[in-house]
Amino acid sequence: YTDVGQSNSFADKIYSMREHGYMSGYSSSYFGADEPLTTQHALCVIVRALGYEVMANVKGGYSEGYINVANRLKISGASVKNENVTWSVIAQMLVDTLDIEVNEISGIGKYIEFSTSEDRDFLKVFHNISKKTGVITDNGVTALNGASSVGDGQLICGGIQVLNCAKYARDYIGNYVELYYKEIGGDNYFVYVTPNYGKNKTLEITADMLQTDSHGFNRTNIVYKDNGKRRTARLDSYA
Repeated sequence: YTDVGQSNSFADKIYSMREHGYMSGYSSSYFGADEPLTTQHALCVIVRALGYEVMANVKGGYSEGYINVANRLKISGASVKNENVTWSVIAQMLVDTLDIEVNEISGIGKYIEFSTSEDRDFLKVFHNISKKTGVITDNGVTALNGASSVGDGQLICGGIQVLNCAKYARDYIGNYVELYYKEIGGDNYFVYVTPNYGKNKTLEITADMLQTDSHGFNRTNIVYKDNGKRRTARLDSYA
């Protein structure tokens, strides 16, 4: 590109984007390095990176075809007016892509075949980060069914054992969470965890609320008083 010399601090990144097919510039000789990036430009890059360029071209190409595909994939910005993109819009676009399955070539013959897979989303393909949803049953200190069976700094979520966990992750024991981890050398290493608030309900019972002398109070039926009313919290048998 005539406008991207070796003195340009972004030259390597620009040519890398071209080699990967994510960006091509305004022509074969002019990239437009000093031109503002618009929402449609950003959507085009993301759709291509996710492997949906062929589908976008079938649906009309740039820019309507890409907007159509972005809408289908539920990427924010597809309905935004084409204007200079802001960092906040780009950040939301990227968040929206994290769980999108990458469209990859699965066969080459008379026609090129594409396919997607639940375990081949954006995070997995580009960053080797996997996502597990489930309940944290062991946090390296204790477990829902008794003593912890893993070491300090480890946890178990949905049957997956994860190493090098952040200390805050311990607090989510018993919670339904979204856990992100990297598999390295056969072991799973912690990246991030967040509770799924829509699937969790917390009940706090203090010691002075317990009615231990009540009929029916046992290890799976916790009888307590709340605002003068007697209530029972039932636990799973393994808790």
